[in-house]
Amino acid sequence: MKPCLLTAVLSSLLLMTAYVAVTQTVTLQKGLATIELSTSSGTIKVYLPDDIRPGDVITGKISAEPAGKNQKQTGKNLADLKKKSFRINEQIFTADDTDKKFQFLHNQNNDNDRLEIQFFDAKGREAGKAIVPSRINNNPENCRIPLHILTGSPVSIPGHFDGDASNTSCSLDNKYVEIIAESPRQCILSYPQEGEGMHSLQVQESGKPACSQNVSGVSLNVSAGKLDLLKGEKTFIRVNITGLRGLSAEAKLSLTNMTAGTVAMEPSDFIVASLLPDSTGSGIFERYYNIRSLKAGRFIVNVDLELPGVQYEIKKLDKPRRLEDKALHTGLSEAIKKLEADAGGAQGKEYSNMCESCQKCIRAIAGTWAEDLVEKLGEDLIRESVGKAIGMFTESKELLKKLKEMVDKANEAGDKAEKLAEELEKKIREKELQLLVFKDKLCDSNKDCVVSAMIFYDPSTGCVTAFVKCNGRAGVCCPKSFNTAKITYCTDEHGMPKDLPQVEVISE
Repeated sequence: MKPCLLTAVLSSLLLMTAYVAVTQTVTLQKGLATIELSTSSGTIKVYLPDDIRPGDVITGKISAEPAGKNQKQTGKNLADLKKKSFRINEQIFTADDTDKKFQFLHNQNNDNDRLEIQFFDAKGREAGKAIVPSRINNNPENCRIPLHILTGSPVSIPGHFDGDASNTSCSLDNKYVEIIAESPRQCILSYPQEGEGMHSLQVQESGKPACSQNVSGVSLNVSAGKLDLLKGEKTFIRVNITGLRGLSAEAKLSLTNMTAGTVAMEPSDFIVASLLPDSTGSGIFERYYNIRSLKAGRFIVNVDLELPGVQYEIKKLDKPRRLEDKALHTGLSEAIKKLEADAGGAQGKEYSNMCESCQKCIRAIAGTWAEDLVEKLGEDLIRESVGKAIGMFTESKELLKKLKEMVDKANEAGDKAEKLAEELEKKIREKELQLLVFKDKLCDSNKDCVVSAMIFYDPSTGCVTAFVKCNGRAGVCCPKSFNTAKITYCTDEHGMPKDLPQVEVISE
């Protein structure tokens, strides 16, 4: 993504940018790890899957982007870039082509989940080193294609592949689509910029049945009334999104003012808009956001659109599994650890949206939850605990909506908390749902913060939805009055997360 004064982040989710050294960066985005080496001659980019594990066959791509103001300069710089090389494990690769695929076997003896890349200059001297963290990824048996894809962006297709992209083909309406990278668990495609609207996308690995899906190409267009502002002058940002018809789940639009000292974005410098499936019947979303200049100059606003990913069906267990309370507590503690360990992935990025004070509190409390004996939820405590749960969620319409997603019949109850409580009580008494309540507890690292939580556990699937709330005086505990993390994961027979937990942070 080339920097511009008004930046539209054309990705469903920008996961992380970690600076490894002055001239190397690693960016994880939609299943793709991009490693950049910046030099005076230009930039070398290495594209890899973000879920590399020891023993994997991996296909990646390398590109060289020369600097220069004219053809003579770019030609000279490109020749210089082609003399550079990089090493993965013990294999050496060169940038002798501006658009080149390469393949390697990740070291099976490597017990570290991070991949190291060493860059070398034309004389073979080390020019930099980058570490690529590995994301924990589901490994579905069958290929799955999301229903909505952002145009001009990479898209991860999870499935059972062999890591060799040379025997995998992809087409959009029978037209070639480039595969950027592949691991045994996903292939990453470059969805074309001109792919707006409904199309048929097909992916096939040699010797296996084709995977196909009708997809909607979503186009994100951002413009500004004016970029150069005088002090006190006002303008607007126009966001126009097309191709949203038939959303399977919630999409999120976020705007971040990157030049808060120059302009103020109204109503705040960070805006999140939820695009719900029933709110985009026409498939078009358009909004204007006001900008007010604090001083003369230009401004930068990042616009990010997060589309629903592949929807996985949660299978019911052969026999309902009711876990002991302590197992659930320990599982939550392990889920928090997994989230923090995945700081380079989507979930780590989302969790990092919660303020640092609350993160520290939750990290510490999660450990004590795993050790402390928490009072079990008996019949006489159901109404009290459900009341506490409803009290937490009704503080925010967003949280109430999330809770209602868990309880099917509650959708008929509108926003009436008492009706929602009745449905919860019924499910608990009929043993369709376990509800565990963690009482308010002061945080040791910041006495202005209070942490509490609810854990909902479905014995029929072994899956957990936990709402962990951190609140306190705004500006003392956190900038916002409270932060709530919704953490979902499915458990094994010991209550531990089977896969990487999913997280959503709500701040108000």
